[in-house]
Amino acid sequence: MKQVCGAKSLGQLHPNTFKEKPVSQSCEITYKVNGTGNTLISDASQGVNEYLSTIELYDHACGSVYVTNENELAYEPEILKLFSELTIASDVLSTKLDDLANELDSQKLHLPNEYANTKFSQWHKLISAKTTAAMVDQECSWNEEDLKNLDSLRVRLKEPDPKLKAEKIRKSKKEVDKLIAGFRSWEGKLSDEVCIKYNELHKDYLDKQSTASNYAKSVFENSPLKGVGEEAWSQLWECAKLYSETLAYPNIGFPNVEKEAACVLCQQSLDD
Repeated sequence: MKQVCGAKSLGQLHPNTFKEKPVSQSCEITYKVNGTGNTLISDASQGVNEYLSTIELYDHACGSVYVTNENELAYEPEILKLFSELTIASDVLSTKLDDLANELDSQKLHLPNEYANTKFSQWHKLISAKTTAAMVDQECSWNEEDLKNLDSLRVRLKEPDPKLKAEKIRKSKKEVDKLIAGFRSWEGKLSDEVCIKYNELHKDYLDKQSTASNYAKSVFENSPLKGVGEEAWSQLWECAKLYSETLAYPNIGFPNVEKEAACVLCQQSLDD
């Protein structure tokens, strides 16, 4: 009946499961119009019959359609029509305002392409009618560090050849780094511990030198010549040692007192 009379949810017309599916789905319907009987042979493929379309059929499926789906109103009271008309007028007005806004030229500053990837450019793109004064103050603040950066930039721009200036600065930096490395090296060499150790060794050297001089004086106290163990005599000793170990008797410790050895100063045999 829903296929013939029409309904919100027609559904699917199934054949008899226990019989072979027919070529067409049809039935014979008898109805009266003004007391006159009529017979209709209806085929499902013909759709809704115009004589029977005025019959309203309601079942569970039709109820679900009215409850869960959007449907066009069959009747709308006058008071509700006012709201519908206001909604339509509002949509039309909104469309016209959008068109007018799109036709207006932006008053925002157009930044050059070379600033497209800067931090300021990224914020500039976000500026709109919703941008607050606090946001502007935060992004446009100017402090002492910014002023120093600006002054530094001005100095760099005044240079006739920035590339040459940069090269000089790099060379100066290398020299300063070397100087710093040298100071740090000497800082380690001249630390308190090293100086204390040096003083101890120097004192030990002076003590041993004094002991050796006193011993030499006591040994050569009755020598016929004076000055044994003093500076001039020590130089003579060192020169004799150098001559003996490098030329006269290489690989033999000084003084050489072996058999047949000679004095490196007077060239006389020590056996004599």
